[in-house]
Amino acid sequence: MVQYLTKDLKKHELAGWTTVKEAGLEVRAAAAALRSRIGETTFYHVDKKRRESWQAVKETQKLATDGAMFANAEIVDLRVYAPFDWPGISIRGLKQNVAQAAIREAKARRCKGRKATNANIDQIKADLRMFCGHVPTTTQIWRGLRSKDLSRQAKNFLWKAVHGAHKIGNYFRKMPSPWKEMAECPTCGTTETMEHVLLDCPDSRQDLIWSL
Repeated sequence: MVQYLTKDLKKHELAGWTTVKEAGLEVRAAAAALRSRIGETTFYHVDKKRRESWQAVKETQKLATDGAMFANAEIVDLRVYAPFDWPGISIRGLKQNVAQAAIREAKARRCKGRKATNANIDQIKADLRMFCGHVPTTTQIWRGLRSKDLSRQAKNFLWKAVHGAHKIGNYFRKMPSPWKEMAECPTCGTTETMEHVLLDCPDSRQDLIWSL
């Protein structure tokens, strides 16, 4: 974060913050907020070697990480710092990869998302609120699905599950018979959703799997 706001600030601003993954809008707002201050702002950077031996810094870092993980999402309103904000991308020296990243980001902002995906994300948040007492942001959910602790197969499975992309249930609804009948669970007679397969259907022996 310190490098974003000091050493690499100009580079990221010229690139329209497309070079900052996942938190470009937040870092951009932080830069604008710092510019709006009348007084001088000083950062003290602790290098990795000293950070590991400095207990107070380690504890502070853990508190910050936990706070970021369980914090409720806040809407970043850059209009507050509009006179101090540098939006857009500099055309001078613009590289193709930066331009492509900016186009993808703009398209993603306009895209409302798939109906099934939005419903599953809302369900994930509701379940986490009920069982864990906190609600992660949508970005945190997607980041968790890309965790290095998960195998590639697990990541692909979860990604498809959230997007409703597994070929079960409603996937077969618009097909002619006999494929149309495959939309329903032959044992339970209900739509064969991923939730049904993993949590409800006795044919999957999920009762045995979840007890292991």
